[in-house]
Amino acid sequence: MTQITVTDKVTIISNDGVESIVTTDGPVKAGVCIDSQNNAYFVRVDGILHKDDGPAIVWADGTFDWRQNGKPFRADGKPTTESPKYRKWYHHEDGAIGRVGGPAFETVTGYREYWLNGQYFDTKSEYDAKCQLLGIAVVSQSDVDNSHQDWLKSLPCHKKEEI
Repeated sequence: MTQITVTDKVTIISNDGVESIVTTDGPVKAGVCIDSQNNAYFVRVDGILHKDDGPAIVWADGTFDWRQNGKPFRADGKPTTESPKYRKWYHHEDGAIGRVGGPAFETVTGYREYWLNGQYFDTKSEYDAKCQLLGIAVVSQSDVDNSHQDWLKSLPCHKKEEI
């Protein structure tokens, strides 16, 4: 049975990129912690944010953050952070924002940022050039656009006229 802790406030702390939580009542030990805003945090016995089979943080606004061993991680290649308004990818090794094969950050409005290993690129063409230099396959603009449209269609909170 999972232990559930209810508290007023949760603070996420980072130690060398490994995230854990503390509450107004002190450290949390293994289980789920729910704060007064209805955000849920899944932690290991040592207080590190971690969940093997889903998001380690479920925010009340509908945002999901995947963490394993306290670092952003998602094995299936999908976004590490998913929100009704944006998606974000991180590299697990160092926890830096970045994505191979597309934008590392994108919003429902179509705004996109290209990052690789924590390095920001002003344009997709600069990002593509770096990928080619590293021997990484470049994804076409139409594939990026199609992925974005598929994501928008999957969001229950958006009406057709908003897309």
